[in-house]
Amino acid sequence: GGTYPAVFSAADEMAVGLFLDRKIGFTEICGLVERTLENHDGVGDPTIDEILGADAWAREIIKSWYR
Repeated sequence: GGTYPAVFSAADEMAVGLFLDRKIGFTEICGLVERTLENHDGVGDPTIDEILGADAWAREIIKSWYR
C-alpha cells in the first residue's frame, strides 16, 4: 500500500524499457524492481503529490543506476 504501488509500477516500466533497449537481461527485471522497492521509504497514506513524487523518485534512481 501507500506509495509502494507507484514505485512498483514505475520501476517495472523502467526495467522493461531497459530490457527492450538491451541494457539488462529479461531475468534482471524482477531484481531491479525489487532493489528499487527495497530502497524506497514508503508513505502510508499518501497525497497525490506524494504518489507522483514516489513515481518520479523510482524513475530517477533507476536512471542513476544505468547512466
